[in-house]
Amino acid sequence: GFSLDIVNPIKLDDIRISSTYIRKLISDGKVEDVSKYLGRNYKLSGEVIHSKQLGRTIGFPTANISINEDMIIPKVGIYATKVYIDGETYYGATNVGYNPTVSGEHLSIETNILEFNENIYGKIITIEFIERIRDEKKFNGIEELKKQLQKDTRYVYEKYICKSEKIMIQ
Repeated sequence: GFSLDIVNPIKLDDIRISSTYIRKLISDGKVEDVSKYLGRNYKLSGEVIHSKQLGRTIGFPTANISINEDMIIPKVGIYATKVYIDGETYYGATNVGYNPTVSGEHLSIETNILEFNENIYGKIITIEFIERIRDEKKFNGIEELKKQLQKDTRYVYEKYICKSEKIMIQ
């Protein structure tokens, strides 16, 4: 007393699109490819939690989000992201990793939100992964880490924020 409809797999570029394939792209850090097959960028949401607060002391405060076992977490590395807070959109540089330069032991997802300076502890934010910039790396000290963070945030700023401002100026 029931009917059955057989649905053929959906393919794009001879690749069968499935949740398994999308999860693998995310786990491999191929976030640029996710939107092609998912139809949108991959997003994670979580509560902003307290952490070591080291970023603040070196000029790069970060919003750390809580991680749960249901999340599909992108490959360890640095990503260009959009951050959604209380209906507003910002850009950021997000680290998914273990913070090896400062002897981090636990996986964290932390975002330096550009052009933003508010206390958002306890708020739920959404991070949209746009582009993987580089692998996470252990630096030879805080000064070397700061220089790389400057490069990472400048890259995001110039590629995503200044791009829209340049269009408006012309």
